[in-house]
Amino acid sequence: MSLSKSDDPELQQFLDEKGYQYISPIGSSGSATCFLVHSARYNVNFVVKKMVINDKTICSDCELYALKQLSGPGIINMYDYSIKKNLIFIVLEYCKNGSLLSLIKDEGPIKGKKLISLCKTLLKALQTIHHGRFAHLDIKPANILIDRYGRAKMADFGIARFIRPDENNMEDQKAGTLYFMAPEIHNLGIYDPFKADVWSLGVTFYYIATKKVPFVITTIEEFKKSLNSRNIMFPANFPNYELAIVIKKMLTVEPELRPTVDEILQYKIFNQTFDKNDEMLVKSQLISSPLSQCRKMHENLRSHNDVALISKHINHEGIPSNVNDHPNESNHSNLNKDSEYSGDETNQRKCNYTKAYISHVKSNLSTKKLAGNMILGNASQIKRRRQSDIYSFRKMNNI
Repeated sequence: MSLSKSDDPELQQFLDEKGYQYISPIGSSGSATCFLVHSARYNVNFVVKKMVINDKTICSDCELYALKQLSGPGIINMYDYSIKKNLIFIVLEYCKNGSLLSLIKDEGPIKGKKLISLCKTLLKALQTIHHGRFAHLDIKPANILIDRYGRAKMADFGIARFIRPDENNMEDQKAGTLYFMAPEIHNLGIYDPFKADVWSLGVTFYYIATKKVPFVITTIEEFKKSLNSRNIMFPANFPNYELAIVIKKMLTVEPELRPTVDEILQYKIFNQTFDKNDEMLVKSQLISSPLSQCRKMHENLRSHNDVALISKHINHEGIPSNVNDHPNESNHSNLNKDSEYSGDETNQRKCNYTKAYISHVKSNLSTKKLAGNMILGNASQIKRRRQSDIYSFRKMNNI
């Protein structure tokens, strides 16, 4: 393994403080850049995502808070973070097998039980996200990574939003990737972001089964016409009839008629059992995972930021940005276009979760762990702590 020093002094300072060794850049998009780093203590590679906070940042801390609150088998793991002036560093698990987009581009559509197992994994991950009151808003194959065991992980929460229950599941942010955005987002009005995620996942299911999107995409005009046509066509060799029915329901134009993730998971097709081989999209490598090697990371991997740093250094003006794709994946034709944002004034505000979260942390120092510490430990201890913190957070904010 070739180790060197980064020519980015801010990154190198962070790595020195945290005990990581720089390996190489992975890629960049918008205001975010990802780097491959190594932990000599645990002999594990990680990805460090450096986000520059400036007047183009749509929400400086949405991704950080989403990753702190959300945890599940199909969601990318965050191990550490640090907040500097105008910078946020996030340490993520390294998914060396790349993205679902690159896998399908290289090896073709996924079929058989692996296809249904993958769809169920992604549905369960989205269920966890939605139950946490987050909407991802940029679901697509390029934002689904494959870990060292061949398992799919939802990633890139850069434009995710927290939706308070008193908002009646309404959002007005115009964000996402063109061919995966729900029609109601294109129609420039308020919409249910959870139902919009279901649409995006439906397009993703279609793509992973066919290596195509279910719309005409020769021009923007034809695409939008096709989007609202209600005529989703499936090729004669589509691998699973039951899945085609599910996808057709997920791509219902009227969001009020579109099923929720909870409802979709009740369908018979997803009630079958799958073994570990069905879950692996690529051959598993027989090495220990970062989690198994890092049992003591809860003693060392923690942020040294306090409440004051969060309120002092995070930009609270949410202005549209071009950050979308996980930099681990290079552009792939039109399917991997940068997320598109409008310049609407309604977009230029801080996400409600950030406002509520910061207010809660400032008003009660006993919740300092929520704002400043990322601790890895026993799974049951993590679960109890998270439930306690979320209960306290919701109680303070009347959620």
